[in-house]
Amino acid sequence: MEFHLEDDCIIELQGPWHSNAEALFNDTGVDIKDKHLTFVVIGKGLEGDLRNMKITDVVYKDEKPTVGDFCRGERLAMKLAKEMNMVLFCYSESDGGSSCGPVYPDQIDVYGKRTKDEK
Repeated sequence: MEFHLEDDCIIELQGPWHSNAEALFNDTGVDIKDKHLTFVVIGKGLEGDLRNMKITDVVYKDEKPTVGDFCRGERLAMKLAKEMNMVLFCYSESDGGSSCGPVYPDQIDVYGKRTKDEK
């Protein structure tokens, strides 16, 4: 990555950015927010415990890890949950770890916030 300094010098650096994509963009103007490699599985059920979860009745599964928005899986699960009008479960994995949880038909953002009618 090239950084243009105030004295017109250019410094080239290689390696991981010790922050997140939003901070990199704010600090450098380099936008990598849609360049996350994730693997997503979405299904109708969830079995197991915290160490051994399994998505059941799979409705979507990536063939291989895919580059895109970090919340690509949750956004796709929200769309499918609305279309199917049912709760789905979304598993998303990246190099930084994984997450798994329910996605609701009335969910309005990737953080699980639902409509004002939530009970």
